[in-house]
Amino acid sequence: MNCVVALMFVMLACAVAQNPDKFMQRMVAKMRREMGETAVGESAAIVDRYSKRGVSAGDAAKYVEAHNEARHRARPTPKDEPDMAWDASLATLAQSYADRCIWGHNAQRSNGQNYPYVGENLFVTTAQDGVEPSAAVEAWESEVKDYHFDTMKCNAGKMCGHYTQVVWHDSTHVGCGVKVCPTLQNSSFKKATLIVCNYGPGGNFQGEHPYEV
Repeated sequence: MNCVVALMFVMLACAVAQNPDKFMQRMVAKMRREMGETAVGESAAIVDRYSKRGVSAGDAAKYVEAHNEARHRARPTPKDEPDMAWDASLATLAQSYADRCIWGHNAQRSNGQNYPYVGENLFVTTAQDGVEPSAAVEAWESEVKDYHFDTMKCNAGKMCGHYTQVVWHDSTHVGCGVKVCPTLQNSSFKKATLIVCNYGPGGNFQGEHPYEV
């Protein structure tokens, strides 16, 4: 048995010595598959759970699905509500800001983007068992109870702008970023998961309904 173990370690050492980069890529890809992780081109994955940041290809699809389901549930029923699509540039923008671990909006988010104005929603949780993309979108959608479509106003002391951004008719693209932050600036949160979603074109223009009925 000891000989077998020794032989395995010798073979492992040889594999690493011959091509360490390729070997590590294969090992990481194998770990991701075993853990249910989605690898994009294996060595070019857009997710990095080991540093607790990023959005996998699978989760990107879930963010889009959750947004579109919320848009389909909008009340009153929209006359026409186009589905959202994932935008990689918005995702890059969202991830770069999430990495800064700030609880507050990115005032520079529209600079140098493909849209004249970029919208933004933030979500934070201290749950330690991971966060499904739908959890953030459902939290934003729950603000519908405090939004009055006719007057375009929120209930006193309540927020509803996250909801209106989710269902904003002209916002046809979304990209999100995720970061687990040891601390979160401008807050008392510790070991918090921060989710940032950016929207193009952004919505929430004063005096405008989110969509037509």
